[in-house]
Amino acid sequence: MLNVSHPVEAGFIKSLASSDSNVTGFANQANDSEYKALELLREVSPGIARVGVLYSPSNASSALAVKLLLATPPSALGFSVVPVPIDSPADIDTAFAIIDRAGLRAAEVYPTPMITANGARIAALLIDRRVPTVTLQSNFVRDGILMSYGSDQVEGWRGAAAYVDRILRGAKPADLPVQQPTNSCSSSI
Repeated sequence: MLNVSHPVEAGFIKSLASSDSNVTGFANQANDSEYKALELLREVSPGIARVGVLYSPSNASSALAVKLLLATPPSALGFSVVPVPIDSPADIDTAFAIIDRAGLRAAEVYPTPMITANGARIAALLIDRRVPTVTLQSNFVRDGILMSYGSDQVEGWRGAAAYVDRILRGAKPADLPVQQPTNSCSSSI
Protein backbone atom coordinates (compact mmCIF):
# COMPACT_ATOMS: atom_id res chain seq x y z
CA MET A 1 0.00 0.00 0.00
CA LEU A 2 1.05 3.56 -0.60
CA ASN A 3 -0.32 6.79 0.81
CA VAL A 4 -2.99 5.01 2.86
CA SER A 5 -4.48 6.88 5.77
CA HIS A 6 -5.61 5.09 8.94
CA PRO A 7 -4.43 1.59 7.84
CA VAL A 8 -4.94 0.09 11.32
CA GLU A 9 -8.33 1.68 11.91
CA ALA A 10 -9.46 0.66 8.40
CA GLY A 11 -8.52 -2.94 9.15
CA PHE A 12 -5.81 -3.30 6.51
CA ILE A 13 -3.21 -4.27 9.13
CA LYS A 14 -3.12 -5.13 12.84
CA SER A 15 -0.35 -2.68 13.71
CA LEU A 16 2.25 -0.52 11.99
CA ALA A 17 5.09 -2.60 13.44
CA SER A 18 3.74 -5.94 12.30
CA SER A 19 0.99 -6.32 9.74
CA ASP A 20 0.65 -10.11 10.29
CA SER A 21 -0.42 -10.33 6.64
CA ASN A 22 0.78 -9.86 3.11
CA VAL A 23 0.03 -6.15 3.35
CA THR A 24 2.80 -3.64 3.94
CA GLY A 25 3.89 -0.32 2.54
CA PHE A 26 3.63 3.32 3.43
CA ALA A 27 0.96 5.08 5.45
CA ASN A 28 0.56 8.83 5.01
CA GLN A 29 -0.12 9.71 8.66
CA ALA A 30 -3.12 11.75 7.52
CA ASN A 31 -4.69 11.66 10.97
CA ASP A 32 -1.76 13.65 12.38
CA SER A 33 -1.34 15.94 9.36
CA GLU A 34 -5.03 16.75 9.17
CA TYR A 35 -5.16 18.53 12.51
CA LYS A 36 -2.14 20.64 11.55
CA ALA A 37 -3.73 21.45 8.19
CA LEU A 38 -6.96 22.51 9.91
CA GLU A 39 -4.96 24.64 12.34
CA LEU A 40 -3.37 26.42 9.37
CA LEU A 41 -6.83 26.98 7.90
CA ARG A 42 -7.98 28.49 11.19
CA GLU A 43 -4.95 30.84 11.13
CA VAL A 44 -5.82 32.21 7.68
CA SER A 45 -9.55 32.37 8.49
CA PRO A 46 -9.82 33.43 12.12
CA GLY A 47 -13.32 33.27 13.50
CA ILE A 48 -14.63 30.56 11.20
CA ALA A 49 -17.50 28.67 12.83
CA ARG A 50 -17.88 25.80 10.36
CA VAL A 51 -15.55 24.11 7.91
CA GLY A 52 -16.71 22.02 4.98
CA VAL A 53 -14.85 18.78 4.37
CA LEU A 54 -15.03 17.64 0.75
CA TYR A 55 -14.57 13.86 0.70
CA SER A 56 -15.62 10.68 -1.13
CA PRO A 57 -17.89 8.43 0.98
CA SER A 58 -17.14 5.44 -1.28
CA ASN A 59 -13.42 5.78 -0.49
CA ALA A 60 -12.85 3.81 2.73
CA SER A 61 -9.97 5.96 3.97
CA SER A 62 -11.80 9.19 3.21
CA ALA A 63 -15.02 8.01 4.89
CA LEU A 64 -13.12 6.82 7.96
CA ALA A 65 -11.20 10.09 8.23
CA VAL A 66 -14.43 12.10 8.15
CA LYS A 67 -16.02 9.78 10.71
CA LEU A 68 -13.06 10.31 13.06
CA LEU A 69 -13.09 14.06 12.43
CA LEU A 70 -16.82 14.27 13.19
CA ALA A 71 -16.17 12.42 16.46
CA THR A 72 -13.79 15.21 17.50
CA PRO A 73 -15.62 17.80 19.61
CA PRO A 74 -15.93 21.21 17.90
CA SER A 75 -14.36 22.77 21.01
CA ALA A 76 -11.16 20.82 20.29
CA LEU A 77 -11.08 21.95 16.66
CA GLY A 78 -12.27 25.50 17.17
CA PHE A 79 -15.15 25.01 14.71
CA SER A 80 -17.72 22.44 13.64
CA VAL A 81 -17.29 20.23 10.60
CA VAL A 82 -19.81 19.88 7.77
CA PRO A 83 -19.30 16.81 5.54
CA VAL A 84 -19.56 17.57 1.81
CA PRO A 85 -19.71 14.27 -0.14
CA ILE A 86 -18.43 13.91 -3.71
CA ASP A 87 -18.46 10.40 -5.21
CA SER A 88 -18.89 11.31 -8.88
CA PRO A 89 -18.63 14.35 -11.13
CA ALA A 90 -22.43 14.61 -10.93
CA ASP A 91 -22.10 15.15 -7.15
CA ILE A 92 -20.06 18.33 -7.52
CA ASP A 93 -23.07 20.60 -8.11
CA THR A 94 -24.86 19.05 -5.11
CA ALA A 95 -21.72 19.50 -2.99
CA PHE A 96 -21.56 23.19 -3.82
CA ALA A 97 -25.26 23.57 -3.07
CA ILE A 98 -24.43 22.21 0.41
CA ILE A 99 -21.54 24.69 0.73
CA ASP A 100 -23.78 27.59 -0.32
CA ARG A 101 -26.76 26.54 1.81
CA ALA A 102 -24.58 26.03 4.91
CA GLY A 103 -22.74 29.31 4.30
CA LEU A 104 -19.36 27.61 4.63
CA ARG A 105 -16.48 30.08 4.59
CA ALA A 106 -13.58 27.56 4.72
CA ALA A 107 -12.98 24.02 3.46
CA GLU A 108 -10.67 21.06 3.63
CA VAL A 109 -10.39 19.03 0.42
CA TYR A 110 -9.54 15.32 0.80
CA PRO A 111 -7.25 13.98 -1.92
CA THR A 112 -9.34 11.03 -3.11
CA PRO A 113 -9.05 9.78 -6.72
CA MET A 114 -12.50 11.18 -7.56
CA ILE A 115 -11.71 14.60 -6.13
CA THR A 116 -8.21 14.65 -7.59
CA ALA A 117 -9.57 13.91 -11.08
CA ASN A 118 -11.85 16.95 -10.73
CA GLY A 119 -9.43 19.08 -8.69
CA ALA A 120 -9.22 22.05 -11.06
CA ARG A 121 -13.03 22.33 -11.32
CA ILE A 122 -13.49 21.99 -7.56
CA ALA A 123 -10.75 24.54 -6.85
CA ALA A 124 -12.26 27.01 -9.34
CA LEU A 125 -15.70 26.71 -7.70
CA LEU A 126 -14.16 27.28 -4.27
CA ILE A 127 -12.17 30.27 -5.54
CA ASP A 128 -15.34 31.75 -7.09
CA ARG A 129 -16.91 31.59 -3.62
CA ARG A 130 -13.77 33.04 -1.98
CA VAL A 131 -13.55 30.01 0.31
CA PRO A 132 -10.06 29.51 1.77
CA THR A 133 -8.98 25.90 1.43
CA VAL A 134 -6.49 23.38 2.71
CA THR A 135 -5.61 19.85 1.61
CA LEU A 136 -3.18 17.11 2.57
CA GLN A 137 -1.41 16.89 -0.81
CA SER A 138 0.60 19.65 -2.46
CA ASN A 139 -0.46 18.77 -6.02
CA PHE A 140 -3.84 20.41 -5.29
CA VAL A 141 -2.15 23.77 -4.84
CA ARG A 142 -1.35 23.75 -8.57
CA ASP A 143 -5.10 23.40 -9.17
CA GLY A 144 -5.82 26.45 -7.02
CA ILE A 145 -6.35 25.09 -3.50
CA LEU A 146 -4.91 27.76 -1.18
CA MET A 147 -2.52 25.60 0.85
CA SER A 148 -1.49 22.08 1.75
CA TYR A 149 0.10 20.32 4.66
CA GLY A 150 0.91 16.63 4.61
CA SER A 151 3.48 13.94 4.15
CA ASP A 152 6.18 14.29 1.50
CA GLN A 153 4.75 12.33 -1.44
CA VAL A 154 8.14 11.86 -3.12
CA GLU A 155 9.51 10.23 0.05
CA GLY A 156 6.60 7.78 0.03
CA TRP A 157 7.01 6.83 -3.64
CA ARG A 158 10.75 6.26 -3.20
CA GLY A 159 10.19 4.13 -0.12
CA ALA A 160 7.49 2.10 -1.85
CA ALA A 161 9.83 1.44 -4.77
CA ALA A 162 12.46 0.17 -2.32
CA TYR A 163 9.86 -2.13 -0.71
CA VAL A 164 8.81 -3.49 -4.11
CA ASP A 165 12.47 -4.21 -4.85
CA ARG A 166 12.89 -6.03 -1.54
CA ILE A 167 9.72 -8.09 -2.07
CA LEU A 168 10.74 -9.03 -5.62
CA ARG A 169 14.07 -10.20 -4.17
CA GLY A 170 12.26 -12.52 -1.75
CA ALA A 171 11.38 -10.49 1.35
CA LYS A 172 8.02 -11.36 2.88
CA PRO A 173 5.63 -8.41 3.18
CA ALA A 174 4.64 -9.55 6.69
CA ASP A 175 8.28 -9.06 7.74
CA LEU A 176 8.38 -5.44 6.52
CA PRO A 177 6.81 -2.93 8.92
CA VAL A 178 4.43 -0.34 7.56
CA GLN A 179 6.40 2.87 7.28
CA GLN A 180 5.23 6.32 8.25
CA PRO A 181 6.55 9.52 6.69
CA THR A 182 9.47 11.24 8.33
CA ASN A 183 9.04 14.53 6.45
CA SER A 184 6.06 16.80 6.08
CA CYS A 185 5.74 19.43 3.44
CA SER A 186 3.51 22.40 2.95
CA SER A 187 2.83 24.71 0.08
CA SER A 188 0.56 27.59 -0.74
CA ILE A 189 -0.28 29.79 -3.66
